[in-house]
Amino acid sequence: MRVEKLKFVKGKTGSLVKGPVRFYEPMSQHTSFRIGGPADYWVEPRDLEDLKRVLKFASAQHLPWRVLGRGTNILVGDEGFRGIIINLGEDYFQGIEFQSCRVIAGAGTLLSRLVWGVAQQELKGLEFAVGIPGTIGGAVTMNAGTRENSLSEVVSKIEVLNGEGNISTLKRDEISFRYRGSCLSSDQVILKVELELEAGNKRDIENLLSKFRERRNMTQPLSESSAGCIFKNPPGGISAAELIEEAHLKGTRVGDAQVSLRHANFIVNRGKAGAGDVISLVERIRKAVRERSGVELELEIEVIGQ
Repeated sequence: MRVEKLKFVKGKTGSLVKGPVRFYEPMSQHTSFRIGGPADYWVEPRDLEDLKRVLKFASAQHLPWRVLGRGTNILVGDEGFRGIIINLGEDYFQGIEFQSCRVIAGAGTLLSRLVWGVAQQELKGLEFAVGIPGTIGGAVTMNAGTRENSLSEVVSKIEVLNGEGNISTLKRDEISFRYRGSCLSSDQVILKVELELEAGNKRDIENLLSKFRERRNMTQPLSESSAGCIFKNPPGGISAAELIEEAHLKGTRVGDAQVSLRHANFIVNRGKAGAGDVISLVERIRKAVRERSGVELELEIEVIGQ
């Protein structure tokens, strides 16, 4: 973006938004991969009206925008993002409300906080999500889960805001979910998610939480910088990790991007990896798996920016 326009937009944005606004914000500081060049604008709306003003401004200035939660399951290009990154990190977007077996959570609520919150209320059905990083808004958009369970099983309603500032409520039968995806588009902002859970036994819930958490701790490189699983599991029963292992790719590196030694479907940043390193490694993995198994691996992570 030209410097003259940036200065103009900077002044306008600062006067419109009550929440924090930062410019040329390094996305490496906001992604679990610790990778990504600067976003032109990083905005944290304080409330709904703030958010509406940001979207209206983006439309008037013809600026691309997208919502980013905790930056999991995403790879931002080394040149960054030319537009506005919106983060729903303010308290307004992180409320949790319990209504018997129904739970209503703001889109910016950490999934980990929600999992333990419903467990304390002795509600079951969300145990599988323990250890999944990110916010409930992002998790619902991508239909996060395990090989056996996904959030689509417990979502009953979603409140969304479109780019024109209109709010609508989508019931479960109006939302099309698929494996690691949904019909929810990038020009919508999830505001709230309603989950329908069941009353459960506290000890049983705690046992399930421990089981799922231990499985993640044993099999995933949780202490290293990664974006989570890189590829979707292909149909047919064999996992992407198994296919990558069969191609003898564990430990393979491009620069500081490395196929995890613990879980072959994770790429970890060993220090100074760039998006280019990750993309080169992704293509090497795809080629090797295609040649060995005849399977075309599909990305699970989202790649944005330049």
